[in-house]
Amino acid sequence: MLGKITGALIRKEADAYRAQGLHEEALALFKKSLNSEPQLPPDIKNAIEQQIQQLESELVCAAVDECEQLSDEQIAIIRQGWCDNASVDDLAGSAHALYAMGRYGNALEEFSILIRRGCSPHHIIGAMASCLAHLNRPFELVEAVDRLAAGLFQDSKNSFAFKLALAEEMIKGRFVEHSMELSRFLARHSGIPGAYRIRLEALNKNLKSSFRKPHSPGQKPAVAGGAVAVSPSVIQRIRAAVGKRSSKRGQ
Repeated sequence: MLGKITGALIRKEADAYRAQGLHEEALALFKKSLNSEPQLPPDIKNAIEQQIQQLESELVCAAVDECEQLSDEQIAIIRQGWCDNASVDDLAGSAHALYAMGRYGNALEEFSILIRRGCSPHHIIGAMASCLAHLNRPFELVEAVDRLAAGLFQDSKNSFAFKLALAEEMIKGRFVEHSMELSRFLARHSGIPGAYRIRLEALNKNLKSSFRKPHSPGQKPAVAGGAVAVSPSVIQRIRAAVGKRSSKRGQ
């Protein structure tokens, strides 16, 4: 009983910190609450985990907001030392942080490395679709997607599935013209497996429906799998990059 009361007090204090904009302090307390109560009810545990994910994402955005744009040198600082020794969590944190900053080319590189390291495209396909749509005009998209898929997949079936999933995510993100270009390209393939053909037909129906109603192009699609927890090491590297830029400005 005492543990439940203590946990409730910790969460109340964390809420108060967050309301005052003290995100780091709130994050530490929410994590402490999770660790101190291993038998939390599922709904409370899920709510705390969502708070943690949101706070971690907000900390990344807050660090980035301290400057208008990060230079290539500062991006290198964020990614410094990861290379072959980077864990999947490090790469995912880096990719999603770069995506949140609007560094779509850099983010796409990191997402591609994740797939080569064995990460399922399903978990990152939404963000990859958004990156490709931001980087390419509709008429440029097919070539860019073809080139990307060729570097990631040797099997033609997996390559087709990847391209189809991108087209499906693009319409969710309201990149309708991009999705249309890609779906037309996919429809020209011969010997499409039955399950993929059904999905492609459903996509084409959605595209026709989308053209009948107004839409706001360029809305970011939701990343598959819900909110993404950004590694504290990513936050620290972003802040280091921002701090380096700020110190140079002051000289």
